Amino acid sequence: MVNVEVDDNAGFDELHKPTFFALCTVYSGVDSLLNHPFAVATAVAELHKSGDSPRPRKRSAPKIRGYGQFYTKFSTANNLSMNQALRDIMQHACPNINSTSATRQFIQRTRCVYTGFPANFTGLLSGDLCQMVLYNYVKTKLDKASTAAGPDHPVWSRLPIPAVSGFIAMSFCAVPCNAAIVVFRHQVRQRLAGNDHSMFNVLTKVIPSMEGGITRVLLRGTLVSSPLNIFSASLGWEAYETSRKFLVEKTGSHSLTISLISGSWAGAIDVIMTRPLSVIMARFQTNQRKQGFISCARQIVTEEGYGALYKGFTSQMLSNVPRMAVFYGFYSTFVTWAKHASARND
Repeated sequence: MVNVEVDDNAGFDELHKPTFFALCTVYSGVDSLLNHPFAVATAVAELHKSGDSPRPRKRSAPKIRGYGQFYTKFSTANNLSMNQALRDIMQHACPNINSTSATRQFIQRTRCVYTGFPANFTGLLSGDLCQMVLYNYVKTKLDKASTAAGPDHPVWSRLPIPAVSGFIAMSFCAVPCNAAIVVFRHQVRQRLAGNDHSMFNVLTKVIPSMEGGITRVLLRGTLVSSPLNIFSASLGWEAYETSRKFLVEKTGSHSLTISLISGSWAGAIDVIMTRPLSVIMARFQTNQRKQGFISCARQIVTEEGYGALYKGFTSQMLSNVPRMAVFYGFYSTFVTWAKHASARND
């Protein structure tokens, strides 16, 4: 058990701002390095199109117009595991990888699993800073307003402050995060095709050649992905704060363990709720020709079954649950350290 005491509730005014900002930035870099292979595996799995549609059951089942032949097409048998996804991108990018020396094999494999790292890091840095720094700032302001309004106020007393704070904070970086993930997904797609996957080539040749041009392609899916990311952040913070408060009341402890457990719970809920939309977004954003979001979803279900909406679920779950546990754990720790740094400076 981790017995380090943390102070999640320290307000923004109590923190040493440069320390808090620097800690969050360093964390984002380490977070990107550790979790990028999972992000690549998830992207490969999302972009992988199953060769055969799941076979319908022999007995008759109710039909749903426009969404596949049978209601019972829930098979996930064609979905790639994390190992299969990483092996797939290595085989396409480096077909002769096994014929080289052990050192060169290691270098080539590393390059494959870190495809699109700068773009993914940019998106994670933007998201992490909004999720930590801006979230704490907004939550502090809302807590002060709630305290001033009093416990009997009809609105403030019932307002889910963590959810609203996460909603507002993520709103500021939803668009740049979406643009970064579009570039990253295109880099993965180009590498799977054995083409030049550099960010320069993607931004100057691949995306501009697509229907709509570079601006529209970078913003493709923003109206869907932005609400998805904002909802995900809002849901995550509310799940974290609610479960942490429950565990603190039950145990009487503010241990870091409480933050880790609450963060794991929030991460699992996030993956389960948002995976289908993320799969549709991956296809929607990388289609060469512009296609409607609904029609893209319908095509996936019709050709590959409902189970295809959970492509990348395993790698995303393996990544997101420990990542969110660490994210919220570090958030608690950074707030505590920044508060102590502010007290020392005073």
